[in-house]
Amino acid sequence: MGLGDAYRGLEDLDKALEAWTRCLKLRPHDHKTMTRMADCLKKRGDFEASKTYYFMALKKNPCDLYALMGLGQIAVLEKDDETALEYFERVLETSPNSVIALTAAANIHRKRRAFREAIHLYDQALRINPRNSHAWHGKADCLRGRKEYTSAIGAWNRALENGMDRRVGLSRIGDSYIRLKDLSMAETNYKKAMAIGYDKYAFLGISKIHEMRGEPEKALEILNILVRKEPQDQRIYTESRKFVNKYPEMVKTFSVSDDADA
Repeated sequence: MGLGDAYRGLEDLDKALEAWTRCLKLRPHDHKTMTRMADCLKKRGDFEASKTYYFMALKKNPCDLYALMGLGQIAVLEKDDETALEYFERVLETSPNSVIALTAAANIHRKRRAFREAIHLYDQALRINPRNSHAWHGKADCLRGRKEYTSAIGAWNRALENGMDRRVGLSRIGDSYIRLKDLSMAETNYKKAMAIGYDKYAFLGISKIHEMRGEPEKALEILNILVRKEPQDQRIYTESRKFVNKYPEMVKTFSVSDDADA
């Protein structure tokens, strides 16, 4: 088992699987080795084989948290949220303080726009680990969904303090300030994001600010940059078409053609 762990650490998954297979021949009832093999197969994208070993582990130990989490994670990847939630809830029945399970279950509720349920779970996770940036980010996104933009900004700031990707967080904060009609603070945060590196959402936000300030030429300049950088991006195309429809007199100077999404 240890040899398999070592190969896994070296990212040699084939040799890790070989070692664990030998381990199971010696100890065929070892559910911990089964979950190791399942995790490895999941990482390789072989979900069906992975599920086989997770189910084998659960037959030996119905409360194996790693097997339950693994099956839930595969269900998420397979876009079967209902099944995923069932597995995460089973984890929480045995281990109610599992931050990973709380956050995973909250993410599903957030995806369903069940924001109250999601925030409740994120808050539980944050009481256990206040430095969990993923939970802060998820909670902030829910608050934005509920149009509680000031609270969302506070949550994203906490996420940034605890390691969230700064470009992403600053762009989200900028979006919320636009919703609050505070264009100065929105611009400040977008520019901070852009100073770190290219971020299409920050550029889109700056373009929106120029448009809201009655500066369509500047907005157009930003959109042209985006179109040149990401000509196949559907979000950029959609925003660009909206702009062209709103300012048809500027269409001759715009980069987007009608077949840009082809």
